[in-house]
Formats: sequence, structure tokens, C-alpha cells
Amino acid sequence: MRINICRRTVEGLKVGKDTLFWDRRLPGFGVRVYATGAKVYVVQVRHEGRYRRISIGRQGVTTAEAARQQAAQLTARINSGEDAGMPQRGAGAGPTVSELAERYLEEYVEVRCKPATVYRVRNALKNHLLPAFGQTRVGALTLERIWAVRNALLDT
Repeated sequence: MRINICRRTVEGLKVGKDTLFWDRRLPGFGVRVYATGAKVYVVQVRHEGRYRRISIGRQGVTTAEAARQQAAQLTARINSGEDAGMPQRGAGAGPTVSELAERYLEEYVEVRCKPATVYRVRNALKNHLLPAFGQTRVGALTLERIWAVRNALLDT
């Protein structure tokens, strides 16, 4: 649904389920209204052949005009080829598997799991995953390589 996004129209939006309303003036700029009543300004751009939707800010914290200006700037930067915070794809993109595994252990496993689970996860990473993928960048992982390692583990 296309509307003129301004403070008054956004404040008056009420929906029964999550709904996106797009701006009539700026293509790709919109407001997402959640069933809870929360409203978030978004911009949708095409990047590397795929559509990406980026949240700009919550209504009340960010004004409609400020969000529209940010959306226009972000769209222009992405269309000119700038990174602009878009996730990178490709072989050199992302952290290594060992960096990601270390972060996973620190931020999730050690915080939320029991000691026996922490022990099992740490051993699985140390004995199987890190020797196979440790220095590989996450963007360079392929399903074929993952399945080959998995099948090799099942054969042993």
C-alpha cells in the first residue's frame, strides 16, 4: 500500500498483522507497522541482484523526514557502489570460521549452556570443525565442502 509518509499518517496507522506501507514520493522507503503497534522506518534496495531491507529507526525516535533523508542517502550510496553497511558476499567476505566459533563459544555456549554441553561443543569444534574449516572465511564456505567433511566424519 502506498501512502504519503509523514508524522501524522504514521501515528494514525493501526493494523491487525505486520504490514508494510510504502512512500509515494521516495521509491523503496516505507514504514513497517507491527501488530504490537511498533512502527519502524525501512528502506529497500537492490544489492548484488537481491533485495535488501534495512531498518532506519523507530517512529518516535526518528522523525519521518529524517528517516526519508537517511533512506535517500543510503539508496544513493548503495547505487553508486559504496558498501553502506550491506553484507558482503564472496570468498574474502566475513570472519574466519575460527573467529566465529570463538565468538559463539564466548557469547552463547558459555553463557546459556550447562558445563557438560560447553565441554562437548568445545571438543566438537576443536577436534572436527576447526581442523577442517578454521582458517576459511565464512563467505568462502560451500555446501559441497561442508557435506564432504560431514560425510568423512560419518565414515570414521
